[in-house]
Amino acid sequence: MLTMASNNPLEVLQSLNWDEPIMPDDPRFVDTDEARGENIQYRLMRKFGYDPIRRQLFASAKKHVLLFGPIGCGKSTELLRLHATLRATWKLYPVTLNLRNEVDINNLQYADMLMALATAVVQELATQNISVPKKELAQLGNWFKEHVATEEGIKELSAEITSEISAELGIPFLAKLMSKVTAKFKNSSSYKDTLRNVIRNSFTQFVVMRQILAGRIDLAVFQEPASIEKLIEYSGGHPRELLRLLGLACELTDDERISDATLERAADKLADEFRYWLAPDDYAFLAATDHANGLIKGMDGRSSNLLWRLALLQYNNGSWRLSHPLVRRLAEYKKALVLVTVAATAAATAASAAV
Repeated sequence: MLTMASNNPLEVLQSLNWDEPIMPDDPRFVDTDEARGENIQYRLMRKFGYDPIRRQLFASAKKHVLLFGPIGCGKSTELLRLHATLRATWKLYPVTLNLRNEVDINNLQYADMLMALATAVVQELATQNISVPKKELAQLGNWFKEHVATEEGIKELSAEITSEISAELGIPFLAKLMSKVTAKFKNSSSYKDTLRNVIRNSFTQFVVMRQILAGRIDLAVFQEPASIEKLIEYSGGHPRELLRLLGLACELTDDERISDATLERAADKLADEFRYWLAPDDYAFLAATDHANGLIKGMDGRSSNLLWRLALLQYNNGSWRLSHPLVRRLAEYKKALVLVTVAATAAATAASAAV
């Protein structure tokens, strides 16, 4: 980078990089608000609920703002300037992430972006030495233990994670752990596919589902905190199913608190409702969809009916589908999954022999 204007064309040529955003303290930065005819920073801050003149913040619990324009028009530069401005006010705490540097944008799925965002947040917390309640850290640590560290498809990484996860999780340790996982994400296609499935299958632990529960019941009513996560998992991330399962658990409990055993009874009863109408071919279809990691696409009468009746749940605007977690408890489904797995293994063996 040039620190001052050069009078040598060749030197200028070597320093030019039109993909590089300019930081606000860069000597090459030029304030273009007057030329653009509007104060972009002011508008962006107000969109996020911050009045920079009166220094008042009316934060939104969830807000998405899309800043778009032609390549090279200064979008990233404006976002970096907004980042610096907001950081100086201490009213909002922005975290920036350049996806081009963190993921393969030519092979990008939502799970990749989610992991990159989580890593960026944890690393920023570590850099700024910001503390996080132990309860929240424990939840993240448990997610690694229960989902990543137990995954057969990534045994090497699982062994590393299992050996390093400690009882007293801290931000510096999590930053190191997240960096290790994202490095595997970037550099290994087999790890990437496996981790994508792990993240997608357990994504409900990251969304506003807990808030839906908390709006209807004091979470302290559950005897075991792990029951809350189970309830969310069993719902498949569907709000209606979450509330149906909660209602059944409240109905079945004989105590003022809901035990894990009561939750399991509620899950079994709700699963039985699917048995009343699912046909043998439905189980085979659901098992085949799950075996294909939910990537079977298209819509026919069977898919439409299963989706309508929630035996099949869809995510990411319908691009990814899986059977309802409670359907997977049924013996009929388990038998169908075994048959699908055996058939797939036989087909793969035959294809290998033919080659």
